[in-house]
Amino acid sequence: DSILDGVQVYEARGLMGAKLAQKILNKYPDHDIDTVMPIPETSRTSALQCAQLLNRPFREGFIKNRYIARTFIMPGQEMRRKTVRLKLNAVK
Repeated sequence: DSILDGVQVYEARGLMGAKLAQKILNKYPDHDIDTVMPIPETSRTSALQCAQLLNRPFREGFIKNRYIARTFIMPGQEMRRKTVRLKLNAVK
């Protein structure tokens, strides 16, 4: 339900995914993309649209642990690095 400058954020994200897919198709018509993954998870709407237009499967690549604190506000780079490793888990 978020709206910025009169545009729904959900709609804008879908349009960004469509624009990215069109850019890929124009620049790399014989692309070898296997799958489309949203990273970070807020890009899910864009990734879904992109995958659909590229006719490629959409897959989750990382699962975020919601119980880990916000990493960007931690006091040091080493602490951020260690916490990100706990926060994001690769899907096998």
